[in-house]
Amino acid sequence: MNRDLHHFHFILAQLIVLILAGAGIMFVLSRPQFETEAAIRIQPRIVPILFDRQTIPEHFEPYKNTQVALIRSNRILNRTVDELTKQKVDLDWMPDAPDILTQLKIAIRKNILSIQSDPRSELIRIRMQTRQPEQAQAIVNAMLHSYITVASTEDIAQEQQQLRILEDRKKVLEAEMEQLHHTIQKLEAEYDIAELHQQQERIEEQIKAVHTALMEQSMERIRLESRMVVETTKPQTPDRQQAIAELTDQIAQAREEEKRLHLKMDELDKAVIAEQPDYSEIKALNENLYRKQELHEQICRRIDQLTMEQQIPSRISIAYEASSIRLGPNRIFLVTVLAFAGLFSGAILVSWLAFAIQPKEPMRKTGENHERGSTDDETL
Repeated sequence: MNRDLHHFHFILAQLIVLILAGAGIMFVLSRPQFETEAAIRIQPRIVPILFDRQTIPEHFEPYKNTQVALIRSNRILNRTVDELTKQKVDLDWMPDAPDILTQLKIAIRKNILSIQSDPRSELIRIRMQTRQPEQAQAIVNAMLHSYITVASTEDIAQEQQQLRILEDRKKVLEAEMEQLHHTIQKLEAEYDIAELHQQQERIEEQIKAVHTALMEQSMERIRLESRMVVETTKPQTPDRQQAIAELTDQIAQAREEEKRLHLKMDELDKAVIAEQPDYSEIKALNENLYRKQELHEQICRRIDQLTMEQQIPSRISIAYEASSIRLGPNRIFLVTVLAFAGLFSGAILVSWLAFAIQPKEPMRKTGENHERGSTDDETL
């Protein structure tokens, strides 16, 4: 009887231990895993009419990667720590570390806290997988708003700096243009610019006419020389020799005319140099003024563009704030539960079999009574 009771207590103890172990695992599984996510939208500042919205500029993806690096930097993380401290967010469940900044860095390194650029889109996603959705949302939102504050401030500061540089350059150009215009007016007042211009046109027309005559004379000389080559290859007769002599005289005259035209061209060139120094100076000043006017127009267009960009919404904005969704059961925990369930069932079965097939002891009560009865009879 005592051994039966001992076996019963042993089985009951095993049952209680296994039930407690199973309850502990079920308690762990009853705490679901959550994924918390927020996103930042970075839009390129390009007029939508001029490009397909599905086309992302080549430089845009590297720019997003620089913003991911900024979010992971101490500059953003320190602001995040200040915000979490102000909100008194419970971070005991985070990786063990001496301070909150180190906890965040460890979480990023272990990919508990993920900051990644979404390829082929305008989004940067901040994700966190935990069993503490409310605290995770506080962390992600604190990081989100810290980045927006810093990035927007830097964006405005950069635009203001560009505007200041452009405005300064515009003022310098306007002063230089005014000085050039004054110099040109002074030179035009000293010299009769209309007369200079007429002289320039007359000389240019003469140069053009001489150049045309020179080209025609050169072609005529080449034609005569070609005929001379042909005549000298033919059999020599008195008529042929007469023709060759005439061609020789014509070639000599053509060369003399070419020489005269070359001299005329040189005289006209010297006349341009001698008679037009003031006109050339005015022309160079006008060309310089024209280049500065073009640059001034470009700067004015860029200033107008930056001014318009400041009136439109910032290209860095919050796509959506942190929210959490419940994930499915963890496979490792599920396998663990099944394993413990198998062990539990096996332990119960083995214990039951060990108790069921154990041989029973012979009953001694009847024998003892018989012996006791015989003794009593003998005594009587």
